[in-house]
Amino acid sequence: MSEQPDWTTLAWWTPRVEQIFRLTTADEAGSPAASVEVRLAEASGTPGQVRPFRLLFVGAPGLFLPQSIYRLFAADSASEAMDIFLVPLQPDQAGTKFEAIFN
Repeated sequence: MSEQPDWTTLAWWTPRVEQIFRLTTADEAGSPAASVEVRLAEASGTPGQVRPFRLLFVGAPGLFLPQSIYRLFAADSASEAMDIFLVPLQPDQAGTKFEAIFN
């Protein structure tokens, strides 16, 4: 059994709060269609526990993406892609928020 990548732990995300990530959207055929930037605004959970934890990303005001699995990349590195299920939350003047929960 192989180990899970580091990005599946709260410890990987915590120092990356406020960093920009790039996510790709797919068209109806599943091909990459667009790339947008989101900022990691929060990584919360119980310190010392691997799971559960919550991530909160913020995109540009008016950005609409349906809940789905998105391919996410750290914008400042050549890290491997992370496929993460994001759920849009209520948008406000600060931007559109997206939540990811890791159980």
